[in-house]
Amino acid sequence: MTKTRPLILSLATFLMLFGQVTFTNAQENTTQNQSVTVSDQIFTHPEKGFQVLVPGDADFALGEGNMDMAISSRKGWGVNIQSAMANPNTTVEEMIGRLEAGYLGNGKPWTQKLSGGKIMVLGRQGYNGTYEGSGMKVQVLLLRTDAWDFVVMFIAPQEAFLTAQPTFDRILASFKPGNAAAGSTASQSPPQPDVPAATGASGELVRYNDSNLGYSMVYPDNWKISRPNDSTTVFTGVPGSPSAYAAVAVQNVAPAGSSTDKLAVDAVVQDLRAQMAYSLSNVNHVQGQPFVLPSTMGPIQVVQFVSDYRRGQVDFRQWTLAMARPGTADNQGASLIHVWTYIAPSDQFEASRDLAEQMAGSWTVIPVAR
Repeated sequence: MTKTRPLILSLATFLMLFGQVTFTNAQENTTQNQSVTVSDQIFTHPEKGFQVLVPGDADFALGEGNMDMAISSRKGWGVNIQSAMANPNTTVEEMIGRLEAGYLGNGKPWTQKLSGGKIMVLGRQGYNGTYEGSGMKVQVLLLRTDAWDFVVMFIAPQEAFLTAQPTFDRILASFKPGNAAAGSTASQSPPQPDVPAATGASGELVRYNDSNLGYSMVYPDNWKISRPNDSTTVFTGVPGSPSAYAAVAVQNVAPAGSSTDKLAVDAVVQDLRAQMAYSLSNVNHVQGQPFVLPSTMGPIQVVQFVSDYRRGQVDFRQWTLAMARPGTADNQGASLIHVWTYIAPSDQFEASRDLAEQMAGSWTVIPVAR
């Protein structure tokens, strides 16, 4: 993966990527909003054979090794599903002990255990526990079968946990372990391969996988994709549609060495805000609620904020998400930061907001091609 100098794509460059759009016609009204819909789906894992519900406002990514898949929602909650070959000689207590050794304690994702106990599920003894840490609450379930032992984690901000829990209950109720034995392959289409910029005109959501920069996201197949440099991808809307003045960019940034991922993200955010304060007027930032992005590499803390500003005679609104990619800190503590941005003129921001939220909700990290 290519690391870049510690500088985020300048707003002037970013705005030029709108093509022929000028500040004057950016203020004009556009046609009525495009309809983009999603629906619930039942997903069957291609190797393990289990089935699980993926709600309509969520997306998923497949993992490697024991991490089977991660489901994530733009509302901030997520579900991770892990599994290992069943070992009837291992007790529930031993399995939970190993899990807590990796996740619970100082410097680990969970700082406190709220509850935990054995349950009967799928006709076998399992486990149900709750934990908290870094502003998040996590429900953990151990489900045991003849072929596989599953660990299902539901992760949400503490203040949103109870609201999102009914959705997790639906996901859990849909879970069917399947009949695939260890080492077998269930009959199911494999995950979508990397795709280039699509040329279709339907506006349907398709998946973009970038195994060089290490992320995946859905986007409308009639949007234009461009690469202003080797660390940035920009998706721009369709001329003559409500998305004409909208753009979504994803960039990899390598800030100077920081002692933690959080400090690295903070440094990138401060750099972006400093650029905006220098080159724009009427700048105002509103901090959003941090959330956890489930991924096949484990849960990732994401910060977000919305910025309003004026460039020339046009008011713009910008939604920014930033996260540190797991496992990229070097010997000096430097981490690779993924920055996701949705930008549009203020009076056009809402026209593509739902679509931008779907793109953000589907954004996740993926393994990098070696």
